[in-house]
Amino acid sequence: MRSIREDGVEQGITIRGFLEDLAKRYPPIARAVFDLNTGRVYPHVVVNYNDRVISPHIVHDQLLEDGDKITIMPMYMGG
Repeated sequence: MRSIREDGVEQGITIRGFLEDLAKRYPPIARAVFDLNTGRVYPHVVVNYNDRVISPHIVHDQLLEDGDKITIMPMYMGG
């Protein structure tokens, strides 16, 4: 399944805050991507920030700016 959504965010919000907001508004995101109880991205999820894979620590602290792009994907494995 693929879904594309463009959202505006308030100034000064972190990627974590953005994902928390999405998870509150869209329960499937809370079930598959972001755990509202722990405030963390699930370990099987990869978050890209401006087309680069980022660590979970950056997910929590990085402030979003105008034009930033967040992509959420399942972790890929293979060879």
